[in-house]
Amino acid sequence: MRKLSILLSLFSFLFFFALPSARAADGQYKITANIIDMAKVCYITGIVKDAAGNGVYPAEVTFTCGSMQTKVSTLPGGLFIDNPPPCSDYTITITAPGQKSTSRSGFAVAEDEFLPLALSFLPDISLKDAIQALQVLTRMSPDAIPLDQTGDDKIGLEDAIYTLQVIGDRRGGSGPHSLSIMRVTLSESKTVKISKDKDGDGVDDWFKDAVTDEFGHLEVGGLENGTYSLTAISDEKAVRIENIKIVGRSVHLKTIRMKPVGSISGQALLEGASDHSEIHVFIPGTSFAAYTDSEGSFTISNVPEGTYDLKASKENYGTISLSEVAVESGKDSNIGSVELASTVGSVSGTVTLEGTSNYAGILVWLRASAGTADVTTTSEAGEYTFVDIPVGTYDLVAAMPGYIAEKWAVTISPGQNEQELKVLKINSATGKLTGTVTLDNIDDYTGILVGLAGTQYMAVTGSSGAYTI
Repeated sequence: MRKLSILLSLFSFLFFFALPSARAADGQYKITANIIDMAKVCYITGIVKDAAGNGVYPAEVTFTCGSMQTKVSTLPGGLFIDNPPPCSDYTITITAPGQKSTSRSGFAVAEDEFLPLALSFLPDISLKDAIQALQVLTRMSPDAIPLDQTGDDKIGLEDAIYTLQVIGDRRGGSGPHSLSIMRVTLSESKTVKISKDKDGDGVDDWFKDAVTDEFGHLEVGGLENGTYSLTAISDEKAVRIENIKIVGRSVHLKTIRMKPVGSISGQALLEGASDHSEIHVFIPGTSFAAYTDSEGSFTISNVPEGTYDLKASKENYGTISLSEVAVESGKDSNIGSVELASTVGSVSGTVTLEGTSNYAGILVWLRASAGTADVTTTSEAGEYTFVDIPVGTYDLVAAMPGYIAEKWAVTISPGQNEQELKVLKINSATGKLTGTVTLDNIDDYTGILVGLAGTQYMAVTGSSGAYTI
């Protein structure tokens, strides 16, 4: 049996929310995490070594407190860090390929406390070690020098007794702390969905389902480089983590604490209708959705805490989009009332610039005689599109600094409304703007910045406050 040698040390370690692990071939990366129903954490960090003092990688460190258990894998070099809940009596178990599982209990860690540890595997202990210790004690010549099991820099009777006690499961080892005994069910397994935005439109369109073990430990493999989101749900608690970046390495998210779910409610109405049922209200890229009743009321339940985009749509009506709808744990977020336009169309076209072949970034806005304007910018080819626009008459404007803006009227009918090509000409008509700007209680007015809002034209005043643009 091996014993676990745990030494408090002055071990310093830089850590981040997402810890990278081993480099692997693309498509073989993993996301791992501990997902638990706790709110408070402590910090346990350190290194796992073999008998020769080398860092052990890969190895797994398991932290058990009563019925709660979390675990973390070592990084190259044997380093590890975990942020489990506080505990007055942690049992810590280390396992690794080619090594025997080893445990030791009695570690107390308070909330927000930082506990550095050095965990070591020792060589196999056998009856031969005890015999060699006794041979040294009686001045015989053993074929090898036995280990100093007691750490007192001497080989003698105490080392022989220690070895015999370990062999008989009376000291150290993993006898009373075996993994099968420690793994007491915490709760039901948690359903987890890993998602990714593959086409770059800001909405997740790739999904992979997974389930934690009964202790909340999650491991999802076969992932490519990219940015992922994780959503975990269990009973009335949930958590959502976004912007999980895999760049040539697997990612361990440490301990994720689930919180009571929230909800989104409100009213979605159909323009000109008396029955407002069956409007689909949903969070794009997720399974969180609801349908309105005849009054237009809806509630999306079991939503993890976070900030979301929300959409409401129905066939033959316009789509309503709301951004940054905040959901708090255990609370309902009411968005009030929104109305879907009864008849809609789309507008698209192309705007180019005189004297260049890259037309990206031209500002195009669509404005009704009353209400807010819809705004977009062109692609490199100068293309633009507005969708789900209520029928009616609008002004369409295209503008770019240094060019003469174009404005024209457009009547939107149901369906597609393609616009003719517009070319913005270089604005060669220039003039000069001069003036003076001063400051109270100061005689030198040097350095005041004067600019034309929304343009790149600007100047800086001299000592008299005069400027010329």
